[in-house]
Amino acid sequence: MQDRYAGDVGDFGKLGLLKALAGAPGDRLLRVGLIWYLFPNESHNKDGKRTSYAYVQHCDQELHDGLLEISRSPMRSVRLIEEKRFLPDNTRYFSETLGFSGIHFDARSSRRRAWLKAAHDAVSDCDVVCVDPDNGLGTKSVGMLGARGPKYTFFDDLRPLFARGQSLVIYQHRTRTQLRDQWAIRKAQIESVLGADHVITLKHDSRLYFVVPQPNHEAILSQRIAALLAGPWRGCFQEVA
Repeated sequence: MQDRYAGDVGDFGKLGLLKALAGAPGDRLLRVGLIWYLFPNESHNKDGKRTSYAYVQHCDQELHDGLLEISRSPMRSVRLIEEKRFLPDNTRYFSETLGFSGIHFDARSSRRRAWLKAAHDAVSDCDVVCVDPDNGLGTKSVGMLGARGPKYTFFDDLRPLFARGQSLVIYQHRTRTQLRDQWAIRKAQIESVLGADHVITLKHDSRLYFVVPQPNHEAILSQRIAALLAGPWRGCFQEVA
């Protein structure tokens, strides 16, 4: 995630999904934690410019209008999203920037460990934790401590969260690989590495979200995803299976 993306169509889908998983007033609320994996703003491309998506505003008019306002702000940032309180008031956020510019390679490991510990501490009391890196799960071509490493989440980041009983939502940007191939590879990795029995994959625009429920959350998260797909969001999200 980068501040320059705040309020774009990706945030619309992500926040819509997390609202659904958290539950509405009167439901059994699940506390959501959002680790932004905030990367310093880049300027080499036009990513984050998809801020006109009125064609899906019917999914959640209030969310659409609030994000549109943020996307037009000269102070466009994830902090504005947090302040708008689109998600329930008990939501936890972690928005410390992770980047290695100007940091010697030998110092990057300790920097990343400190960042990760702070992130995990910030969401320690959450039921569901969403990780939102620029690109998604790590690849063999990008090292964790490389310049582009902070644009990914790695299984070493996710294991402690899942091991302590938290359900996960993992963001994955679509690559040039065929969607079904990418989905099948990543799903198998998540099941194998995390020991997850059930992984639900949702597609929104060019993005995938892997929802990895804990056994005690599986029924309620499955029900809420089914309701999402049957309601106003049904044209925005599709389950990949």
